[in-house]
Amino acid sequence: MIVIHAIWDHLQSGELHLWAESSSPIGSTAQRHGKQTERQHPFTLPYESLKEAISELAGSLLVKSASPSTISLLLPSTARGPLSSPELIFEKEPADLNATGLRPWKIVTLALDPDSALDFLLALPNYAPHGTAFGSSLRFWTEAARFAFELIVRQSYMPALEETRQGGVSIYRAAWQAVLVGEDAERVSLLLKAMPPVCWAFLPDSEMKPSMLQNVLLSFLNCTLDAFIRESLSSTSLLPARPGRSTRSQKVSLPEQWLQALSSEDAVLVAPPAELQRFSATLQGWLDQIRPVETDAAFRTCFRLDAPGEDNGKSSDWRISYQLQANDDRSLLVPAEMVWPGGKNPRPAWAQN
Repeated sequence: MIVIHAIWDHLQSGELHLWAESSSPIGSTAQRHGKQTERQHPFTLPYESLKEAISELAGSLLVKSASPSTISLLLPSTARGPLSSPELIFEKEPADLNATGLRPWKIVTLALDPDSALDFLLALPNYAPHGTAFGSSLRFWTEAARFAFELIVRQSYMPALEETRQGGVSIYRAAWQAVLVGEDAERVSLLLKAMPPVCWAFLPDSEMKPSMLQNVLLSFLNCTLDAFIRESLSSTSLLPARPGRSTRSQKVSLPEQWLQALSSEDAVLVAPPAELQRFSATLQGWLDQIRPVETDAAFRTCFRLDAPGEDNGKSSDWRISYQLQANDDRSLLVPAEMVWPGGKNPRPAWAQN
């Protein structure tokens, strides 16, 4: 049998690495203990066999978009080699099951970009086919993918401008990011508590801290969400048509570049560093004003749009009213004038404070 695992590596460009263990060692003992392959995981499937196994689950079309890769994982090991995952069943139980520590092992993987990773995880069946098992890491990232898709469906995201450093130079990239407040923030916390240790086995010892685990999960959510939205907008321009509008270049203003980059494969903005820095500060100030903020308040303010004839009698005018809305039940609305100081009507309990 084989067990399929998944690792999200956020340290590079964001890739989902798929790999598989076999209940039978791959290669001879001499090969496994040779100098050149002493750190090669002895039970990991070779690339061609891995491609075949993934093709049976997701189809050959998705596998064609993947690329061969390797990743180093720190795994519980004995003096003889790495411990097998709990899902792997052997005809004969291994003699030594007590780990003596963590050792790095080279793993052959099939790497998927964020868009393909989301497609693969959402298409996985609930139960693995005969002779195959889904490892805890694959099941975890499948759950995270479903959460990412829920955020997309509920439109719980907003545009952003991300800054990264490459060779001492700031690179500014337009991106879509998840908005995680309220129940969504709680769900992130629950996912972090449920994250199997193998999901962060690729991290160096120096980076093994709780904040890094959150970075891994947030990277997955943001990268897959960004890839999905970007692909959905690939044939749509976020800018109104204008005669003589040029393509992406330094002649295009930075606000226009940013809007174009949100629906383009080329997400990097191009301009002199000082201009990029000023634009980033201005844009962040604007985005901070519209970004939802986590609060413990019992209510929030909102506007309600009433169609003609609903509350306005025979009037043909649309009417906008300022309301208070209960955070724990969005169906509860109270006109702001009811709770304003000096208002004649009693306030509901949830709007008292």
